Amino acid sequence: MEEKIAITCDSSLDLSPDLIKEYNIKVLSMVIKMDGAEYLDIEEAAPDDILGYHDRTGELAVTSAPTM
Repeated sequence: MEEKIAITCDSSLDLSPDLIKEYNIKVLSMVIKMDGAEYLDIEEAAPDDILGYHDRTGELAVTSAPTM
């Protein structure tokens, strides 16, 4: 029987899109909390949004791990 293995990670992974595609890595978005709202990392909140939040408010965005 063939073994099936899936590689998963959260969106804080620092790999190039080419490596993610080459190894078929499943990237799960972390939840980013800013201004009382929740956003999916990468899909709804880009790094510039998170840095802009800090510049604007002086507060750090809060993150939580994705659910499998």
